[in-house]
Amino acid sequence: MTRALKVEQIYILNVSDSSAVVGGSTANVHACSRTISVERSIPIFRHGEGSFSDFSVFSKAGPDLAESNISMFSVDNTSSKLKIGMIHVNEVTSSSAIQIGETGRVDMISRMKYLKQESEIVSDSTLAKSLKVY
Repeated sequence: MTRALKVEQIYILNVSDSSAVVGGSTANVHACSRTISVERSIPIFRHGEGSFSDFSVFSKAGPDLAESNISMFSVDNTSSKLKIGMIHVNEVTSSSAIQIGETGRVDMISRMKYLKQESEIVSDSTLAKSLKVY
């Protein structure tokens, strides 16, 4: 069925990291995002560090959706028009999507490893010691 889509206003601030905004119908959406985030008290970064193979979260198998307990639903819309007044989105990130219209299948996965590393110079400072909670 051909469907007319009318969106009067859409405001999106940010779309990033394997994400999408799709207006209209689409057969498939597949998004995948893998991220290693390192926060250091002193911003020193070495070339070549942070390989995905170093962390098991990136090599584990994802859930088998065919065997999961996810509820499936079907909607029969007989109207050939889809009208939306206003959409306001601050951020679409980390393997996610905003879909306006019909979608056949959506597969999305996002894996993130967050590392926080303090330097001994900073952790032994007077300021750091005064901020420690005992």
